[in-house]
Amino acid sequence: MTRTILPTLLICGIPKDYHAEAVRWGLATFGIESRLWVGADLPDFAQLSVSFEEQGAAVRLHDGHGTVRLDDVQLVWNRRNQLPQAPEFAAAVDASFIEAECREHVLGARHLLSQRVRTINSLSAQRVAARKTVQIEHARRVGFAVPTTLISNHPETIRAFWEWHAPLVVKPFRTTAWSNDGTIFAAFTAVMPEPLPEHEAELELCPQIFQALVPDKRDVRVIAFDGQCFAAELDDSDHRSIVDVRDAIRSRTIRYHPIDVPQIIQQRIMAYLRGLELEYGAFDFAIDAAGEWVFLECNEAGQFLFLEVALPDLTILDSFCRWFCKLMGVDTAPAAEPLRLSDFEASAHWTEIKSQVNDGHKHFVPEENAYRREGQG
Repeated sequence: MTRTILPTLLICGIPKDYHAEAVRWGLATFGIESRLWVGADLPDFAQLSVSFEEQGAAVRLHDGHGTVRLDDVQLVWNRRNQLPQAPEFAAAVDASFIEAECREHVLGARHLLSQRVRTINSLSAQRVAARKTVQIEHARRVGFAVPTTLISNHPETIRAFWEWHAPLVVKPFRTTAWSNDGTIFAAFTAVMPEPLPEHEAELELCPQIFQALVPDKRDVRVIAFDGQCFAAELDDSDHRSIVDVRDAIRSRTIRYHPIDVPQIIQQRIMAYLRGLELEYGAFDFAIDAAGEWVFLECNEAGQFLFLEVALPDLTILDSFCRWFCKLMGVDTAPAAEPLRLSDFEASAHWTEIKSQVNDGHKHFVPEENAYRREGQG
């Protein structure tokens, strides 16, 4: 007999995700049950049914954890948009067709859900907001300063831009990682070398974003949701200039300092979110030598708890969970002590999640550039 589960929150994400599990733990303290939907599990680890009958549409997810009617949840959080992956046993000639059909099935169901259930952030809003060209123009429209920018793969135009605006940084549209012979490579923002004529073929092959370097800058990450802004200034303990914050964070040489966000910047942040129909955003700014906040980018599903790890008094987790409770109509009386990440990390919930050898989901293995069951040799 199939076991039917009635959670209040649906999290579209990945297995053992620190952010998702911290929020699940936090919401459980308020009596809210949540369910994780791992997109890569389709078709062999999970199945999805969408039915259209007289009483309306119904979306059901079936996996090793039971069956859940997804349109009965009160809130959907698009934490990570992972798409279905063909099973390992599928013939190579069939895999692309299987994945295309499964992905169409999942995306159709998720778009249908976003029309019926409040979603943070909706797929349609994410799709537009993730575009760097949209971000830069929208940031200008709401009043942010932005670096002088060129997006191109035309060598002559790129060389002219360099001559007028060097030094430049060059960045990809999205941070991407790939594997080759067991080595993991990643594309980050970097200081751009002079584009020489012999680089023409390489410049043509891949459009990139070229921006004037903001000199003597201070880097700031701002997390915005529910009309609130949580911010930290980042600097490199090795006294190096930070070119890509994400790369610097991975190097573990970053130091964090609390910083107040000026009222005018907060107003522009909220206008930015409203204009792109977002309810959450992780913003990166550079403060130049004159003190002006220069918009760099906004990740519509960016990481946020690493700020609280470094600065526990920010209590982002507590505010985030209470925001979700408010959206679901759950009253949360002010507590003497807020939810703390340290309590989550010491919890039985996180200990169990980390120790699971087989959690019934597919896991991405970067070294193999493939998805497989955890613990499978």
